Amino acid sequence: MNSTQQRRTLRAQVIGMRDAGASVSAISRQLVICRSTVRKWLQRWEESGNLLDMPRCGGPRKTTAEEDRRIVEEIRWTPVTNAVIVRDQLQVNVFARTVRRRLHESGYHHRVPAVKERLEERHRDARLQFAQRYA
Repeated sequence: MNSTQQRRTLRAQVIGMRDAGASVSAISRQLVICRSTVRKWLQRWEESGNLLDMPRCGGPRKTTAEEDRRIVEEIRWTPVTNAVIVRDQLQVNVFARTVRRRLHESGYHHRVPAVKERLEERHRDARLQFAQRYA
């Protein structure tokens, strides 16, 4: 279930609990949401009979659902890459920041792999001597 469906389900629970006779405070406690939020959704339901989100400011999405899916798949296949490379490989006409946003929405965050030297025998010997001196 995606976040939009979860929000609608929660709002429907608020309405259902109110119809069952629960108070605003009881609904708030049971669903762990603010009383003002419960009041807002009850009022909106009474006024319009609608539980949908209202239109918000901001421009339309620049990527389609298919492009979003391809971006996430690309990161799954090559996890040690960055948004610029993904954008260029998929030939998506958006900023790298947009690609990063899509990845963050999907739970992927850029991590730089640690670069470590391989321990040689002389390193191991030096560490052992140090430990024995201070044991």
